[in-house]
Amino acid sequence: MQQVWFFVVVDAHERKLAYAQCDFMGIYADLMNRLCAEEFGTGWMRFTTFSQRDYNKELHGHLDLDPQQLPSQRMQFEPADGLLRLAHLKQRLLSHEKTFVTNDFVRASDFGELVRDCDSAIETLQKGQDTGHKWFLDVDVS
Repeated sequence: MQQVWFFVVVDAHERKLAYAQCDFMGIYADLMNRLCAEEFGTGWMRFTTFSQRDYNKELHGHLDLDPQQLPSQRMQFEPADGLLRLAHLKQRLLSHEKTFVTNDFVRASDFGELVRDCDSAIETLQKGQDTGHKWFLDVDVS
């Protein structure tokens, strides 16, 4: 199963203002969630919100979500929190590159792309902060 992460900035009417497609953060979703949980007590999936209209049992059934409990609108988050998490996550990756690669947590050929995904997400959330709009994490599972 492949995940692609999208950091999406939207206006109050859920019109997409900016987004970053982060393929490598999706490839390493387990690692990204674990690192975020270790640092902040909760993984990135906290920022992934499904509306009932988005939920597809075939794609999302493994996430153990109750469709009846899903919000009718997406939850949206302040950019400052996401930016803080992304900055810490990126710094941790950079500080421990050798460890991540040596222990096969990240393939050496993927490491630079993973860091670029962090940069793209940071840039997107910075646009949200600059414009005063919120964001959410969308995950495409295929």
